[in-house]
Amino acid sequence: AKGLLEDAGAGIEISGPDAFAQEALRLLRNPELLAARGERARQVVMQNGGAAERHARVICELAMEGESRR
Repeated sequence: AKGLLEDAGAGIEISGPDAFAQEALRLLRNPELLAARGERARQVVMQNGGAAERHARVICELAMEGESRR
């Protein structure tokens, strides 16, 4: 998830409490940037929603195939 958000320009890597405070203040002072990052994050979440369920289904299908081959 981290990589997806960063690739979309929505995630921000923070190295510690001071960096977090600086970034939070920068975003709060620039509502347009905050809104743009929020929208990109929302899009990433919507595009990747259900990924865990899809992966679980594939794993179950592969496990069932493996069992039927025995």
